[in-house]
Amino acid sequence: MAEEQLRFQKDKSMPHAISNLIDDTEDALRHPQGKFHAVFIDYTKSFDKLNRRTLISKLESITGKDKLITLIHNRLMAKFIQVIDDVSTPIIIPQANCILQGHPLMPLLFIVASYDVSQVIRN
Repeated sequence: MAEEQLRFQKDKSMPHAISNLIDDTEDALRHPQGKFHAVFIDYTKSFDKLNRRTLISKLESITGKDKLITLIHNRLMAKFIQVIDDVSTPIIIPQANCILQGHPLMPLLFIVASYDVSQVIRN
């Protein structure tokens, strides 16, 4: 797990992130020719936009394809939206994105989904 990932981890929170930022900034200021870069990411609506197939691929790349990943895959992929009104026939639409918020797996799935973000930024 990336050390930059503070969300959904015990004993890590926004004050922890702010403290890290202050420490890193103070360290950079001690070096007159040094540079300091900070990236802030707004994950608003991240659960609503997360592609399930991408998430399953990331899980499989980490653990391989096993029974647990198959179980998670089946739980995530069987999602449909049904539109019903009083005028027309009900429409069933398959839903490719979105993870149910409040699901017990959400913290772990969010960490997996965002794991490589810090690596990409660092590179």
